[in-house]
Amino acid sequence: MKTLTLKLSEEEHRMLKVVSALKGLTIKSFILSLVKNTITEEDLAKDSPIASQVNNWLKKLEESNFDVTRDPIYNMEGFDSDAPADLSINHDKYIYGKGSENV
Repeated sequence: MKTLTLKLSEEEHRMLKVVSALKGLTIKSFILSLVKNTITEEDLAKDSPIASQVNNWLKKLEESNFDVTRDPIYNMEGFDSDAPADLSINHDKYIYGKGSENV
């Protein structure tokens, strides 16, 4: 099972919510039905242009032996900052001041 994260505009989300509700489906079920009803066996056939392109790309990726740990960005450490070490945990304290009475 794979997880897919999808960013939608407010309008796209509203349309998806309305249409799936009208069909009596959850958004997840509606999207899954679109995938199942849109991708055909022909699309997945080994001799189809789409499958051929995807398979070629996957083959090149496998042959490249790409090692993400050798990517300079992977090994890059955080940037230097004057921010407090606990900023991500205590951000409210730094934004609104000490205590929750200011929140």
